[in-house]
Amino acid sequence: MILGTMSPLIKDPRKSQQCSDNYRSLTIGSTMSKIFDMILLQKHNLNLGTSDNQFGFKENMSTSMCTMVLNETAAYYVKNGSPVYTLFLDASKAFDRLNYVKLFEKLIAKGMCPITVRYLLNMYMTQKIQVKWNGIISDPFGVSNGVRQGGVLSPLLFSVYVDDLLTELKKSGLGCHIGNRYYGALGYADDIVLLCPTKEGLRQMIKICENYAFNHDIRFNGKKSQLLVFGGLSDQQIDIRVNDEPVPVSDNALHLGNFISTKNVYECIDYGVTKFNSSFNYFMATFGKCQKLVKNRLFTQYCMTLYGSQVWPLWDNNRLNNLCIKWRNALRRMWNLPPDTHCNLLPLITSQDPINIQLKCRF
Repeated sequence: MILGTMSPLIKDPRKSQQCSDNYRSLTIGSTMSKIFDMILLQKHNLNLGTSDNQFGFKENMSTSMCTMVLNETAAYYVKNGSPVYTLFLDASKAFDRLNYVKLFEKLIAKGMCPITVRYLLNMYMTQKIQVKWNGIISDPFGVSNGVRQGGVLSPLLFSVYVDDLLTELKKSGLGCHIGNRYYGALGYADDIVLLCPTKEGLRQMIKICENYAFNHDIRFNGKKSQLLVFGGLSDQQIDIRVNDEPVPVSDNALHLGNFISTKNVYECIDYGVTKFNSSFNYFMATFGKCQKLVKNRLFTQYCMTLYGSQVWPLWDNNRLNNLCIKWRNALRRMWNLPPDTHCNLLPLITSQDPINIQLKCRF
């Protein structure tokens, strides 16, 4: 149960495979350890109450919910004539740097059963890791910090580890508020976003994050962080720094896989159309010779996830119609139908609900 196999995975195939920063480690544990972790997760997930601003791995919460709160907060301030400086913090190798002693102190403070904490402490302090690369497996070695990427409990443990940071930011009073609700810091495990209507306020929030990171063996990377300015000029000369590194300013960003733009709220649909085209072309290259009914089922599972569509502004009929056209053309191509096959016949032939209906059913 204490032996895991670590496999390095390439983050971006377009970048150099000789660079260690272009790899992400994925640790595969034993089946028994996963079952035991799942039991612990079901038993303690509801008891480890994290702050309202932590959206990660909680019941009735999701990545789309976190992005929606970000969008609505920015829209509220812009509507009232105030800019919103939005900083997407990048925590370098956050899962690998977690300090065991501080983690288990937080678990005890959250009220977790001491016996369970002792089990987790023993498991992590005595665990062994072996690296698998090109079919070659290294000798096992000990690990003194970090949680397993790919582990069942790892996201929850990290959420608990950084939750006090969100609480500190809330107590500071810095950042965005709507009524008496605080939305100045939003977290999803190691993804943290800071929202503030002033640059000076944002700098003070960054200072709080830097101090917390220093005390918890976390490092925020300024060069990989990103700054967006809603409702104001995206001045490329804005001097915002994280750990004395200048943060690049951009007009758009990916937040938890959801596309966000400061210029045009509808660009997220365009991004979704591009992703749909890409996934469909790859789908046809891979499964194009399968039987039609098989392709139809795989198409639903592979191409119709439309990740993040819950936060798309579907009232833009032009962009929605563009997506509908792409979907119809994809069905005609998949079923080898003539290009002039009427769109009203496609749901009957393919047993696929119209895409606009599918999208609206997700709300």
